[in-house]
Amino acid sequence: MNPGNGLDLFISISLKHPELNAVRYDADHSIIGLEIALLGEITEENERLFIEHIYKCLELYHQGIKVNTSVLKVYFQRLKEITLLHLQRDMGTMSEGEMELALNVILDCFPGQIIYDRGDSITEEPFRNKVKQNLLRRISKDDSKNHFLAFRKQGRVLVFQK
Repeated sequence: MNPGNGLDLFISISLKHPELNAVRYDADHSIIGLEIALLGEITEENERLFIEHIYKCLELYHQGIKVNTSVLKVYFQRLKEITLLHLQRDMGTMSEGEMELALNVILDCFPGQIIYDRGDSITEEPFRNKVKQNLLRRISKDDSKNHFLAFRKQGRVLVFQK
């Protein structure tokens, strides 16, 4: 996959989905990591059931579009009063359709628990595309940095290059 295509998907996902707490993109290894904050603690049993469920859903999706993934990892991180749900995927086979499916499964399994950034977000498609193109232009100026982090704060998407 062209690293620019991965960066394009990384920025699109970061701008479009306020349910994502953070998005990380490692262009060197072509891996994207998504983080969703959930209110409260998730029991180990619910964690196990969710992981089984999302793997089955994504496996069916991959079979339907005839794609073999090299990286698919789902795990939880428990913090005080918050649980972070992490999803890692290889960018070579990742698509926006798969992202939509994964987010819908998460929304269905954890209704009322997802912590959203309630600030004003970018909702209009033409404006979001203009912001995305501007970010791509700025980021591509320094090709030596291949690790990216995006997170939301008060409705704004902050993108950092490491």
